[in-house]
Amino acid sequence: MMPTTFYEVRSRDGVLAAIHKRIDHPDGGKDVIWLRPEGAVGLNSTPTSELPLFGIDLIADDDAALVVIVEGEKAALALQGLGIAAVGTVTGASGTPSAAVLGDLAGRAVLLWADNDEPGRKHMQRIAEALEDIAAVGWVEWPEAPPKGDAADFVVDRTADDARTLLASATDFRAEPGGERSERSERRETSPDLSSHNSLVSHQRWPAPLPPEAFHGLAGEFVRTVEPYTEADPAAILASLLVTIGALAGPEVHALAGDAEHPARMYVLITGDTSKGRKGTSGAPIHTVASLIDPDFEMASGLSSGEGLIYHVRDTTEKMVQVGRGKDRHPELQVVDPGVEDKRLLVRESEFASVLRVLQRDGNSLSAVMRTAWEAQDLRTLTKNSPLRATGAHVSVLGHVSREELLRYLDRTDLANGFINRFVIIAAKRQRLLPSGGNVPFEVLQGFADRLRDVVAWAQEPRLIVRDDDAERMWAEVYEELSEGRSGLLGAATNRAEAQALRLQVMYALLDCSPVIRQEHLMAALAVWQYADASAKWVFGDALGDTVADEILKALRLRKEMTRTDISDHFGRHVPRHRIEQALDLLLSSERITRSMEQTSGRPRETYRV
Repeated sequence: MMPTTFYEVRSRDGVLAAIHKRIDHPDGGKDVIWLRPEGAVGLNSTPTSELPLFGIDLIADDDAALVVIVEGEKAALALQGLGIAAVGTVTGASGTPSAAVLGDLAGRAVLLWADNDEPGRKHMQRIAEALEDIAAVGWVEWPEAPPKGDAADFVVDRTADDARTLLASATDFRAEPGGERSERSERRETSPDLSSHNSLVSHQRWPAPLPPEAFHGLAGEFVRTVEPYTEADPAAILASLLVTIGALAGPEVHALAGDAEHPARMYVLITGDTSKGRKGTSGAPIHTVASLIDPDFEMASGLSSGEGLIYHVRDTTEKMVQVGRGKDRHPELQVVDPGVEDKRLLVRESEFASVLRVLQRDGNSLSAVMRTAWEAQDLRTLTKNSPLRATGAHVSVLGHVSREELLRYLDRTDLANGFINRFVIIAAKRQRLLPSGGNVPFEVLQGFADRLRDVVAWAQEPRLIVRDDDAERMWAEVYEELSEGRSGLLGAATNRAEAQALRLQVMYALLDCSPVIRQEHLMAALAVWQYADASAKWVFGDALGDTVADEILKALRLRKEMTRTDISDHFGRHVPRHRIEQALDLLLSSERITRSMEQTSGRPRETYRV
């Protein structure tokens, strides 16, 4: 069977526009077939020039980030794999994307990397001329390129640093590379500033799609089955399934890390654009399945306090009261609150921003209780008038929030105290347009409910899950990288990577009713965590959580370099000197910026650069 690759071409908003099927022949030839989103052959009269650039849905909204344009999907994927913001044309060398398609790059700095042949160069020259009035355009030259060589050939035996170094050497666009500037280029008042390859990678790049390993077993089968019936992102559907089944399963199936037990108990936060993420729709099918598995299973919402959370899983409350009269009066222990017998709880918060606002209230106990509930099963409050206790609690959380809300409301204290790193953050965007909605056939959901009910039943017996030898060797190889700390908000949000990856392993083993974690379970867990890590990068970028430092970093990216006077002027001289010094020290110590000193007749001149 000949190797076949499917490339999904999506719009800027992530809506699937077409699928490009490529079949590679042993002799080096290839066949390419266009498919419509529903799988039918052909584009139904849509010209390829009107199809979106491949990978445009992965490009961040940060207009300061450079984007590299290459010819074809394979070359674009090669650069994306190195963490470089890249898109590919899908028209072939003989065609040119339309003005509307190229309009997605308006206002950006764009680098063109042509295939090393005459058709490839002319293809990129036409694109450059079309972009010149709306974007700053640069040209990449790879002097050692083989005939017909492209970016995919470059990365075969080179690193990300090699690619960035080459991209940093890009020059302003010329109609004939190496020759005279075109008349249009001469009319440009300024050329694109391509001097700093720190800006070549978007600091808020949309995560690459989940790899196939994440869709192992029953979880993958569920996602692939229900995906066509919903506009939701498959990553969000998968995450909703994992957290829900983990909640239904309870705490009996677990792994150990030292003395700490790690069951399939998860906190998941699905984030995206407010109007385009389709975050809430991702959980609808699994919500129905959960109700079919166990109609009595509690799914609550409306988190407002730690006491309120404990109340949903509270123990029986007894109180000694005096009963009877006269000489028959005596103390008797009575049940004043029967409590909750089933300690499993899934909190579903479709508006998680309201929870973030609650966390900012002085004296609110919600953050502390949620942190404890992620780690342990015994919860309590110390309120004098109404003490509450819950033993054996198994609380899972599924929240939906926009990126803007997450950044606006999440107080730095709650990042620092480990609240947000209890959550697996999943970036989600709309995948397709279903004007009439989309409903998964009930019989399909019923079939999955029957199979997942068996999984939940298997999980009711106490089971200590361990890795087999192959999985243990693989875990040892990745553990050090997972354990590495990071600085800034991203570090605060992801510095529980080992524990999250372990819980995901337990989750995939549980879905297979397997008493051991095998390689496929570990690979699936790492694939999900890799996506979650990239999602956190999309949310937090390299922000430090210091408002002055983050504003200085943003200004430096736009201006390339600033003196101390420039920085003070940027804040209208309203920020005290010592506060700016603190911010600069933080940026320097975290290696976000560099400082150079120039001796003058007076005080040395300090210049800062990204």
